[in-house]
Amino acid sequence: MVFNIDMKTILIPVVLGNIFIIIYIMAYRFDHKMDKSINMFATSKVLELIAWSLVALRGVIPNFISISIANSIALLGVSFESIAILMLINVFEKNIKTIYVFLTIVMIFIFNCITVFYNVENIRISVISIFIVLLIAFPGFCLMKNKESSILQRIMGSLCCLVIMILIFRAFIAISPYKYMTTFIKGIYETGSLTLISMLMMLGLTSTGFVILSKEQIDLELVKLASTDELTGILNRRTFINGAKRSIAYFVKKKEPISFLLVDIDNFKTVNDTYGHNIGDITLRDFADKTKEQLREYDLFGRYGGDEFAILLLGSDKDDSYNIAERIRKTIEESSTNECVTVKYTVSIGIISMIPDEKTDIAILCKLSDKALYKAKANGRNCVVITNLNTP
Repeated sequence: MVFNIDMKTILIPVVLGNIFIIIYIMAYRFDHKMDKSINMFATSKVLELIAWSLVALRGVIPNFISISIANSIALLGVSFESIAILMLINVFEKNIKTIYVFLTIVMIFIFNCITVFYNVENIRISVISIFIVLLIAFPGFCLMKNKESSILQRIMGSLCCLVIMILIFRAFIAISPYKYMTTFIKGIYETGSLTLISMLMMLGLTSTGFVILSKEQIDLELVKLASTDELTGILNRRTFINGAKRSIAYFVKKKEPISFLLVDIDNFKTVNDTYGHNIGDITLRDFADKTKEQLREYDLFGRYGGDEFAILLLGSDKDDSYNIAERIRKTIEESSTNECVTVKYTVSIGIISMIPDEKTDIAILCKLSDKALYKAKANGRNCVVITNLNTP
């Protein structure tokens, strides 16, 4: 059975969907602070609504408006939509912005040249389908391949790939010598079906997916705020202790060594008294940034309080932990803060290394490493002292 779907019928749910999404976003504005990604997404929906409305009025308004201007606005809307997704997943950089601006301008120019010099509907459909593929391909790739991608992002990326395949197939059908796609009359079943499926999937993917992804990002931000130290950006005390407990329990089963380090910035009170608390804060951030560079991804690093920091080195024995601690100490000793004023400072480090068992407790590790830290201070500061369980 042949099932024909004309373009105007297809556009009804697309236009209505964009209207409802715009209403939803406008309502959201009243209660929430809008960031750039949501503003960009809202703009893309308005542009797409205008574009599809102009297309639906074909035959009523001049073809130049319903074809050339409408598709130009549609390309701009899809470009804005892709940029909004890239902003949301934090991969939108200046060079990507330049590429998208250039790409969108070139696409609009080429499409209008085709409209003026070779105005064949099948060619226009094929070209616009490929252009949309080019615009949404990079966000889809980032959603799937980013090493920090969540399950939701990977699902969205997979759906984006499905839309891309449908659009490529649609473009192929449009220029196939065996089938012809006429958009505004009842046509071939496959043609109308592909148009409907691709449009509705893009509407659902970008709109529903964007809203859910935005909620996920907000949740992640809340978790980050609750788990990190606001000044330095590393783990706060509570999150560090909880993470350390889980890691210790895991290494009890593995029967592999761990090392607990307490690090204290030498004479930090003098820095505050001499330069002020603002420079003191800069010094704390400088130490955290430089120390993170010396640690591995799976090591735990947190601010324990004031100018005292804790590090849990996983799988590191006495020698490994001493070498890492010395590397941190030398890095700090040989550098200085680079903001406002130059401040030279040093650190003292206390270490306890062991193969943990069921009785190993984070409080005991902290107490023992604190004793080692006290010895480092007594030895003149700017040094590393390592202890063991039998040290009095």
